[in-house]
Amino acid sequence: MESRDLEQIDQFLGMVSKSSLLEYYELAADASGDDAEQAIKRRRGWAQGQQANPKFREEALWLIRNQALLRKVLVDEREDYVAEVNSRKVSREIDKLAPLAKGTMVTGVLTADAERFIHQEAADLGVPEDRVNELIEKLLVETGARRDVAAPAAPTPSSAPFEDYYKLLNVPHTATREEIEAAHRAQYRQARSLKSLEDASARFAKLDEAWRHLSDPARRKAYDALHQQHASGSGAVEEADFFLPPPPGAIPSPTAKTEPGPPQRPPAPTPTPPAGPLNNRPTFGGGSSGVAQSPMAQPPMVTPPPVAPPRPPDLGGNRAPPPPQGVVSVPSSIPASRKRQPRLTVVSADVITLEVGRKPVTHSFVVKNAGQGRMPGRVTSDRDWLVVTRTRLDPDAAQQDVQVTIDPSKMPRGKATGVVTVVTDLGDRRSINMEVTRKALSTPILIGVALLVLVMLAVIAFVVGAMQGGDEPAPAAGAQSSLNIEVNPDAEKIFVNGELVAEIGRARVLKGFTPGEPIKVSASHAGFKTVEQTVVVPAGVDHTVNLRLELAELLTALPDKSARLQPLDAGATAQAISTRIAQLQDCLRQNLTSRPGLTASVTLDVYTTPPGALHAVAFTKNNFDDEAAPLDCLRRQLRVVRFPAVEGADFGVHKGTQIEQLVTSGKG
Repeated sequence: MESRDLEQIDQFLGMVSKSSLLEYYELAADASGDDAEQAIKRRRGWAQGQQANPKFREEALWLIRNQALLRKVLVDEREDYVAEVNSRKVSREIDKLAPLAKGTMVTGVLTADAERFIHQEAADLGVPEDRVNELIEKLLVETGARRDVAAPAAPTPSSAPFEDYYKLLNVPHTATREEIEAAHRAQYRQARSLKSLEDASARFAKLDEAWRHLSDPARRKAYDALHQQHASGSGAVEEADFFLPPPPGAIPSPTAKTEPGPPQRPPAPTPTPPAGPLNNRPTFGGGSSGVAQSPMAQPPMVTPPPVAPPRPPDLGGNRAPPPPQGVVSVPSSIPASRKRQPRLTVVSADVITLEVGRKPVTHSFVVKNAGQGRMPGRVTSDRDWLVVTRTRLDPDAAQQDVQVTIDPSKMPRGKATGVVTVVTDLGDRRSINMEVTRKALSTPILIGVALLVLVMLAVIAFVVGAMQGGDEPAPAAGAQSSLNIEVNPDAEKIFVNGELVAEIGRARVLKGFTPGEPIKVSASHAGFKTVEQTVVVPAGVDHTVNLRLELAELLTALPDKSARLQPLDAGATAQAISTRIAQLQDCLRQNLTSRPGLTASVTLDVYTTPPGALHAVAFTKNNFDDEAAPLDCLRRQLRVVRFPAVEGADFGVHKGTQIEQLVTSGKG
């Protein structure tokens, strides 16, 4: 995950006093993508109602502005985020464990009992075995301490079978440490699926024992010697010589060669602790403990290192290390590397524009699995007038058709927009925005209705005139002059003879000018050059003038690498672009008439300013050889789109918008 995303999330979590987004949204690590989507939507609805509440305003605004980031973290990259949460929790637990482990090395010697105690404490904190070993090695270097390499007491013959750790981990003798670590993790995941808790605990204990011996170079060298000896037919006594732990309190014998050092002062007598389960613990340097000592001769007393505070008695048996409190376990079915074999591809434009009549219409698109493996998933829509025929994907199909039925009778108005979403169980998703317009009555029907109305009015007028009689009506006055102003793209302000007449893209003017005399018409819009034109409107004529706005800048300067970018909300961006989709498609249809029959397609990325104005557009792909006319037209139309606003970043960005249009021979 990107560090910038984590920093934003950490600031928010500090605001709401939560340890993770999963805790904030009350989601489990193995929750489905749909559950995460619903949780995000529910919380967004809450946030929209709390913007005016001073108590929750900052929290609500952050949620509304960062919808794309939340979907990225909780839906698309949830496994990575869970791993990051767990890693941070483990780091905090290691910080707690380090002083305790360092205290066992104050005498300059790390005994086997002390090391075993460190591993037990780490298991209670949920720290992985490899991280504990790294901590011990680091502290040995920092303190200058050494491991106690004294020979253990003479073992008794054992009939326990030899444990082949290489076979247990299913790796060859020549396996590297990285291969052994990967095999250890894989076997650990397998052990989690065991139904019996006792079997699972025993399996965990064996795997940890194998990791301790094969991850440490010195221990592995000793084990390899034992392994070779066992393969040649040696018995179990030799095995015990290598791996039976020394009895509690065992230290180097008085006759063993020791390193020179300052003379030791005899320690003060230590009172014998009372008998009890809390005192049945190994000691870390000598002296008595609550368990029976080895029958070997007692060596001279040395000052024991500090002992950790007492802990509850061990009830016996092997058990798996519990996860630390607050750490979310990643499901074993999800690989840590997030190597997704299947890959979702939808063959369709991002925005689809349709015109329908009164009867239901079916639209279809193709869903492909561009990777390998099964791809289960679902198809949903956010409108009741968009009915998805197949709601579940065929997980074994490499390609499948998805049909969406548009029911015009359920549309709330003549023009509506809905979103169809395809999402796999692995988190891949693709949304298609459908802009549907319900056609009015056909032209022949309208003409017939109009004629019928005229006939009825004429009949009524004749009857009324015949009944009232009187003189003939006076002739009608002369027709009034009018001026129709059309601006492309839509203008923000339109002036006639310097007077503001409209603040929209078009205007109809009936007064404020003199027919037959020159009239100065102008239009303006932010980001465009002001356009002016002088026209003369004859008396009694309905005159139309068309104005074309030209960009003040080319909108090709992309943000530099140091700029802070924030992804725009995909749904809101698609909705904003859909307001100009007809004009965008006209750019392709009207400027590529030399290529009749071509389904023109262009893919683009937009970069916006914090208030939501277009800053730059990059055309990443098209099938009409980068012809300038359609691309310039697209820039002009996109400049008047109002995109979602962003805060806390220099620019907003949305990539991969696709626009398609069939080109005909004419310009209609």
